[in-house]
Amino acid sequence: MLDGCAPDADEARGLLIELAERTGLSRRLRARLIGVPSHSLRRWEDQTRKPDQSACRLIGLTCEAVAELGPFEIIKVMKEQSNKVAADRSRTAGERQAALASIPQLCLAEAELCLQMMAVAEANDAAKKDSA
Repeated sequence: MLDGCAPDADEARGLLIELAERTGLSRRLRARLIGVPSHSLRRWEDQTRKPDQSACRLIGLTCEAVAELGPFEIIKVMKEQSNKVAADRSRTAGERQAALASIPQLCLAEAELCLQMMAVAEANDAAKKDSA
């Protein structure tokens, strides 16, 4: 996808929107996945700001890395990474503490996804009953 070049700002915005639609992850989690503050992600998505070239490259690389993953797989990878950072004694105490604190948030996001999937399944079941 990138062939050594960063996407331009409009392409990066398209990648961000595609990631949001495909995964259903909250903006907070998508920002965390990319490694940027959620207010930056919001501004890029609503076009009040454009990401600079390095941010475009980061967006492109991140979206490419998770292109084949579903939302549950992405959360699993994020939890594994948090566990690695929390266990890494070469990291600062603040980094390790932040990584530990993020694990319950990721578990809650995973539970929210499960609830969303259950609601969709129930709606599909109800639609099938109505059409029968």
